[in-house]
Amino acid sequence: MASQQERRRHPRAKAKWSVTLETEQGVINTETLDISLEGAFVRCLDPLKPEEPFKMVINIPNSDRR
Repeated sequence: MASQQERRRHPRAKAKWSVTLETEQGVINTETLDISLEGAFVRCLDPLKPEEPFKMVINIPNSDRR
């Protein structure tokens, strides 16, 4: 069985950036642990349900972009 690292198409970089998740239940302020070209690992004490829609805003340090 291939390890998870081997299955990823893009390498992940450690990045501790603040994130705002907007869900149907409200707003969650949290942070990323790592990020890649196609995804991010976001710390979430109360995980979202599978298929639950959300909007994610990543606040990149020293940048005007979101």
